[in-house]
Amino acid sequence: MNPASANNDLLSAPVDYELRPLPAATDSRRLTALVGLVACVTLSSLYLAVRGTEKPVAQPVASHAASTTSNMQAPDIQAMVDRLAARLETEPDNGPGWQMLAKSYAAQGRFGEAAGAYGKAAALLPPDANLLADYADVVAMTQSGSFGGEPVRLVQKALAIDPKHPKALALAGTEAYRRGDFGNALRHWNKALETVPADTDLGASIRSGIAEAEKRRAASVGQQRQ
Repeated sequence: MNPASANNDLLSAPVDYELRPLPAATDSRRLTALVGLVACVTLSSLYLAVRGTEKPVAQPVASHAASTTSNMQAPDIQAMVDRLAARLETEPDNGPGWQMLAKSYAAQGRFGEAAGAYGKAAALLPPDANLLADYADVVAMTQSGSFGGEPVRLVQKALAIDPKHPKALALAGTEAYRRGDFGNALRHWNKALETVPADTDLGASIRSGIAEAEKRRAASVGQQRQ
């Protein structure tokens, strides 16, 4: 993966697919902007694991996303998401549509519904590390940040497709961190940083996790020596 495009690929994946026209062209453009808000919950499970809260990972991203959609009111956004969901009832085989709906739900913090939509997208689309990593993240959020069961399997599938996928590596680090395996958490997170530009929000989130893991590993080593 090209390091310069790694973070953009994570946050703009819907643009890479041809989605059949929504009921209105404006809906398509605005939903594309809405799914950009998924940056606010990107690696939500990482933040929950490290900080013990469900607040967004990177507040600067949230502020930027809010400014880019300032002319979109919540009822308007919900109406667009509802129209897409209704459209998919008549086009159940529209894999890219399900992926866009999943990202829209994730941007709204509707993780359970996002997980369901990602499941349908994953069943219809070719194996894709971006989709699987996003899917794992929202499923983990439905489990209070736990990677037990399906999330860890999804992360493993994503890494089998792309061993250097930054979000999948970040999530693998999160899974290790939650188990108290700080060495593997640091290994995964440091590897992720090799393909994530230093000045990105994703990079900042991972570095925050690394700092916490280093503190906890040092504390654990200190206790063992006592």
